[in-house]
Formats: sequence, structure tokens, C-alpha cells
Amino acid sequence: MEAELENSDLGDALKLIDGATDESLNSLQEEINFFLEEKDEEEKSKNKKDESNPFLALFGYYEKTETKKEEKKKEKPNEKKKEDDKPVKPDDWIEKNYIRKMAKEKAEDMTFKIFDIYKKAHGMVSYT
Repeated sequence: MEAELENSDLGDALKLIDGATDESLNSLQEEINFFLEEKDEEEKSKNKKDESNPFLALFGYYEKTETKKEEKKKEKPNEKKKEDDKPVKPDDWIEKNYIRKMAKEKAEDMTFKIFDIYKKAHGMVSYT
């Protein structure tokens, strides 16, 4: 009787091990298949050839298709065109004699400051 119990325990243990190994082997097989499918997709994407020609790009061949699309967009009537068509009015006396001069002086001052700060930040000789 004890021999039969040992055999049944041994049989149960072997069945348990067999079930565990089957499950792990099946999961490994699924993972392998998954990664093999990914490689196939990568190989397909690698096999796609770049059919663009750098020499044609130098001569503007690819820009022609873009300009055609832009022309089609421009042909559509827009309300913005009406606003853009207005001519710019010339400067009046105040703008010409005062505002332009002040703007020029401020721009010169700001560019000098930026240039001076740049030189100081990079360890160069500066004017100040």
C-alpha cells in the first residue's frame, strides 16, 4: 500500500512538472514567434528603397510638385488677400523726422549691448 502511495505521489509530481514545462515552453515559443515576426517587418521596411535622386533635387525637380500644390491653394479666393492688397502709406513728417531716428538709435544701442555681452561671455576682449 505504501508503494502505491509513493507511485501515485511520484506520478502526481511528474504530471505537475510536465504541465509546468509545457506552459513555459509554449510561452517561450510565442515570444520567439513574436520576435521573428518583428524581424520580418523590419526587413521589409529596410528593403524599401529610397527612390529620391540627389542630383534631381539639386535642379529643383522635387520642388515642382510642391509649387503646383501651392498654386492650387493660392487660386482659392481668400478674404486675407483683400487686406494684403492695401498699399502701405508713406511716413508722415513725425515718423520720418523723429520716430525713425529714435528706432535707429535704439536698434544700434541694443545690438552693441548684445555683441558686448556675447564677447564677455566667451572670454573675448570687449569695448567696455
